[in-house]
Amino acid sequence: MIWLRGWLLTSSILVFSLGAHAGVAGTLFGTYISDDFSQTAATSDSKQLYGGLLLASVTAKDTFHIGWAYTSINATSTKSSVTDTFASTDMGPAFAYWFGKNRILNISGAYNVVSNSTFQQGSTATKEWTGTSYWVAVGADLEWMKNLHLGGRIIYYSTSITDQKIGSAATSVSVGRTWVMPMLTITYRP
Repeated sequence: MIWLRGWLLTSSILVFSLGAHAGVAGTLFGTYISDDFSQTAATSDSKQLYGGLLLASVTAKDTFHIGWAYTSINATSTKSSVTDTFASTDMGPAFAYWFGKNRILNISGAYNVVSNSTFQQGSTATKEWTGTSYWVAVGADLEWMKNLHLGGRIIYYSTSITDQKIGSAATSVSVGRTWVMPMLTITYRP
């Protein structure tokens, strides 16, 4: 239920901000990284991160925005024919700040109050994890068309898992995962 309160608060801020400022922004982001290593024990890794931000300006010059983020991560690692899979869907309040000449530099982030993950090692039972996560990204945007910007970022993503469920058995755990990777963005902002 905490995600619903967060969503309602963010939606209210977005709606009331629209009356004071016309600056609504939206960003889609994503990355895909793959690594294959052939040796005596072949290994392969792939990571995929994608998501979006819906933001409203809280400043007259449309430099600082707040809103809501959706983030999804999928990671697969295979070694000696044993595959580990991790998948996470996260949502939470977010911010973005554009600065510099023509507002091309950007820092953005999100604190995801909802982070639902699954993890499976080989053929073992799938673990369902819940917790929180956050990410921070820095980069630059270049205007491609009027109000449409293409950009690149370096993102730091970290998740903190506190609850685990395997079948009907639920336990408390302390698990964390962290990634740093590049990503591409497409942003609409006035």
